[in-house]
Amino acid sequence: MTVDEVSTSQNAVAGTEITINYKVSNSGLSDTALRTPRWNDNFYLSTSNTFDKATFYQDAIYLGNKNHYGALTAGGYYKDTATFSLPDNLDEGNYYVFIITDSGNEVFEQDDVDEVKQTNLALSNVGHNVNPVSIISRPADLVVTAVNASPTAEAGKTTRISWSVSNQGTGDSAASWNDRIIASTNNTLGDGDDIELARFSRNNGVLSAGETDSRTEDVLIPFELKGEYHLLFKPILTMMFMRQIKKITMTLPICPLLLLMLIAILPI
Repeated sequence: MTVDEVSTSQNAVAGTEITINYKVSNSGLSDTALRTPRWNDNFYLSTSNTFDKATFYQDAIYLGNKNHYGALTAGGYYKDTATFSLPDNLDEGNYYVFIITDSGNEVFEQDDVDEVKQTNLALSNVGHNVNPVSIISRPADLVVTAVNASPTAEAGKTTRISWSVSNQGTGDSAASWNDRIIASTNNTLGDGDDIELARFSRNNGVLSAGETDSRTEDVLIPFELKGEYHLLFKPILTMMFMRQIKKITMTLPICPLLLLMLIAILPI
């Protein structure tokens, strides 16, 4: 089994999809066995065009795999296309797309005595594109730009809060994220006194660079709170397809909030 051709676009953007075209041939003298009518083709990114079995799996970036179904006659081949999502946190640069056909060593081959990654995978099963793909990064940068709330609120009741989130990055955000509203006795997020008041999901699709999303919600104030608090806001991106978290720059507009504990005093 040999990977004869690998091609893709010359340019790609981290966080978007990449489509890979490839050709796999049976260069052996016999057909693949009917008892193994399918196998996996694995796909990787690497900044090097050299396959070194000692370091490849440590340095390469796994994109995914695609199953091939059906036996392959001697001298036969198949052409296929696979599409994967590029990780969001890729460093900009040139990458080679590597394909390892029959990655699980399901097909018995003449040269299966070669060892790759502690298996009997033959080196001829590995191929990559001749010209690398140039990958650039266009991260989103979500910033809380405005907060509006009443200066006083009553513990145990709701208060109306409005806020805006702008994408000040160079690329689109994820299609959904959560906004956390946190009460704090100071203006520092994450120092131990934070109390999460609410968490709201945004599922309106991507927020493009330069766009702003605003919303207003009624937030319940816990009954046990009393005193002066600051409202802190933190957008948390939720990724699909196992993407890593995009870059987020946190700015914390501070809105002082006075929580009043009202206690009814009953006559004796």
